[in-house]
Formats: sequence, C-alpha cells, structure tokens
Amino acid sequence: MKLLIVLAVLVSTTVFAQEARQDPSAKSDQGEKAAAKQPELVPLPKKGFSKSDCKGFFQHEELPFTVEIDFFEAKRTTVNSPTDVVMELRYKGWVSNGKVRRPFSTEQKPTLHRAQNNSYGGHAQFYKTSLRNPFHFLRAYPDEDLSKILKNVTVVAKKEVITYDRGGSFSYETKRVKMQPIFMCLTFDLTKLENRKSSATTKAHAFFLAPHVDNLRKSLEPPPPAPTQTEEI
Repeated sequence: MKLLIVLAVLVSTTVFAQEARQDPSAKSDQGEKAAAKQPELVPLPKKGFSKSDCKGFFQHEELPFTVEIDFFEAKRTTVNSPTDVVMELRYKGWVSNGKVRRPFSTEQKPTLHRAQNNSYGGHAQFYKTSLRNPFHFLRAYPDEDLSKILKNVTVVAKKEVITYDRGGSFSYETKRVKMQPIFMCLTFDLTKLENRKSSATTKAHAFFLAPHVDNLRKSLEPPPPAPTQTEEI
C-alpha cells in the first residue's frame, strides 16, 4: 500500500514538472486562445458620468433601465465557523428597459467560503466590516423588509473598469475577468422606520446588478418568436 502511495506521488510530481517545463510559446498560445474566447469589453465613455447619491459610484446617462424591488432583507448568519458572523443579503425584484421586464434575486442559501463570491458572484451576498460596502447600515436594521422604505432606485455604473478573479482557489485555474459593474443605487427613507438608529433622513447604497451594461441589455432582449405550426395534410 505504501509503495502505491509513493508511486502516485511520483507520477503526480512528474506531471507537474512536465507542465512547468512546457514551451513558453505554447503557454502564450493557450492564453491567447482563452482571451479570444472572451468578448472584448468596451468601457462606457467617461465623459458621460456624473456623481450619484451612492458614495463611490457614478451614474451614467446611457443606463435608461428601471428597477423595482419587491423584497429586501439582511439577516445575521454564520459562514464557515460559528465565529464568522456576516450579514446575508436577500432581495428580489424586477429590471426593465421599458419593453422587457426580467426578475432577479439572490440565492436563498449561504455559500461556504464567502470570500470567493462576496461581491460579484451569483450567490447570496455577504457583508462584513468594510468601508466599501453597506455593512453598518444593514447591521442596524436586521430582519426588516427595507423595500417598504425605498425612496428611489436608479441604475448606476462604476466609472473604472475592474479586474475580477472568478473561480478562486476552488477551481483548477482562476479566470481573470474584466468588467465595468452595474449597480442598483437604492435610496432608503429612514423617517419611515419606527426605530431609527441614525439622525440621517436618507441612506443611499449600491448593490450589484450586472457585470457590464451589455450583459444587462442582452438579458432584456425580447425572446425569439415561437415557431408557427403548420397542419399536416
């Protein structure tokens, strides 16, 4: 049995060594092929941006989408270990371009290793102490349906293109994806809360909606017409 284990280790070591000695030009070709599969990202023109109510994000004149929020709640939960306390964000709603209306929502079950899909994954969003997210606001009003106090919802875009590592350490190869994130800018009317935790009357925070404006546009394209059925004679 020990001999088999040793042989297995030697085989795997040999494979990794062979991969490490591969021709650099071959690796370059593989990288070029992988890059060719990804559509080229065309950033939004920077001159069209103006500051929005959401701190750190910017509104763009070419984002004429509307968003409706049906349910919006944050609750305390633990992920990975009992001491890893985070805020799990659950929401669902609709996004429309004026012609097509599409539902969206977060997953209902927490995912382990939240660091791998914290902000831009398709899973439930988790927030911990950070200046880049609305953790403190969500923690102040846990287990409340905050959709009832929404004052305004707009669609905003981040001005800069960012690089996001998709896959992380739980896949064989990390894929670096460029995106210009699209967010929902939600403005909450705090005067409608019975137990206010702040002297502020409104709070505006951004929540992820789509990786890029093209992704959002494609998701709102009308479905293809159904094929017409012809009667057989």
